[in-house]
Amino acid sequence: MAPSLRALAIADVVLGAIVAATPWVALPGRIAIVDAGATAIGVLHVAAGAGLLLRRGWAVRLARTSALLLLVLGIALLAGLAVSASFLYGVYGDVGRGGAFSIAVAIVVLLPYLVAFPIVELIVLRAARFDAPADPPRKRRAKR
Repeated sequence: MAPSLRALAIADVVLGAIVAATPWVALPGRIAIVDAGATAIGVLHVAAGAGLLLRRGWAVRLARTSALLLLVLGIALLAGLAVSASFLYGVYGDVGRGGAFSIAVAIVVLLPYLVAFPIVELIVLRAARFDAPADPPRKRRAKR
């Protein structure tokens, strides 16, 4: 396995565990769609990372799917946060500036995990695949 693919698999497992645990540990209230969505995305990433580490044939497809899903949802979430920040600043002016700044900080913190990582993952996985192991080369018979 290429070192970049191994690092990607480990990062998938770690990121997946963090994403799955975050709503249960960090959020004070329970919102079913947030809890279920984050847990599902986290489990997908953990499964994809474990599959890549074990060189399973389905792992690359699952990793691509989970990266694409995280990218789409991450862009949607960050766009929603950007709209919220602009609304706060536009409607409340200087009073909303603090809230808009806090949201901007959240966008900067989340951007690498929700957008940059899935893009890098899709680029690395572009050519990756695990085929069945090739048959060992046969010994040639000596001509008589």
